[in-house]
Amino acid sequence: MKLASLRSGRDGKLIIASRSLKRAVLVSEIAETLQDALDEWTSTEPLLHEIARDLDAGRLPDAFDLDPTACVQSILFSVYLDAVKCSQIISP
Repeated sequence: MKLASLRSGRDGKLIIASRSLKRAVLVSEIAETLQDALDEWTSTEPLLHEIARDLDAGRLPDAFDLDPTACVQSILFSVYLDAVKCSQIISP
């Protein structure tokens, strides 16, 4: 699962990016920001994973083309199932 923050306000808006990094979807119904998602990780993680699977399967009509330069500091984070591990995967 790839999480990112679109530029918006102080903390950005949380999105999930597809595995290909070509499409994304806002997930504000689950968490407004990446910090909100991490703060409530026990409850948000399974919901975010479900959306990530649907996004990769092309089942989300509200998905949009991802522009990495629209992300806060152009950083996307990969989150692994076994633990919350963040690593920079896109840099300008």
